[in-house]
Amino acid sequence: LLEKICIFSTFNGKDGLNASESGLHLPGTEFDIDGVGLVINGETCQDKSDVLSQKKITSSELYFFQAKTSPNLNYGGMSTFFDGVYHFITEETDNSSQELQNVKILFSTLLNNAQKFSQNPSIHLYYGYTGTGEVSAEISKLLDQTKKRLSDLSIFSVIEISIIGASPLQEMFRRASETSQASFIFANKTTLPEHPKVNESYLGFIPANEL
Repeated sequence: LLEKICIFSTFNGKDGLNASESGLHLPGTEFDIDGVGLVINGETCQDKSDVLSQKKITSSELYFFQAKTSPNLNYGGMSTFFDGVYHFITEETDNSSQELQNVKILFSTLLNNAQKFSQNPSIHLYYGYTGTGEVSAEISKLLDQTKKRLSDLSIFSVIEISIIGASPLQEMFRRASETSQASFIFANKTTLPEHPKVNESYLGFIPANEL
């Protein structure tokens, strides 16, 4: 349960995206990774067509999630999680679950279309647990080593590793669970070209005094 709450809260409540945690959650325990997902131009990718159909890729983010019901950070568990992420990026995953292989294929397809990039992908590693979020010097050193390891691959424009304790996780969950509505007159708009997965789309602006 905590795994799905962590995925839902950080993905939707922290980063303002909109996706079901079930589509990102991994049912097994491979590499100590509880969830993984790829987002391109603000949309979660489900298959290769979501990558190949993009004429321009202005943003792309690779997400990994791990959650533990524990009051303390576990160095060994975190190290296994970080190693799993590194191996996912750098090695073949033929012996892994179908879900993990699918995201691997999507990420490989993304990298093979680098000519469409406005910038390199970003990577986000979220480790949620039921403690306070305090990080020891030993854990801090592990985070720095992991960032350097990922940076040395020269793939990512941004590398984020976040340790999220119980209180911020609860706040993110509340934010993700909230719904808001607004209405406005969208007069200055241009209809965008058709897309097979979008009913209608527009480009335009709203005067600041109407927000």
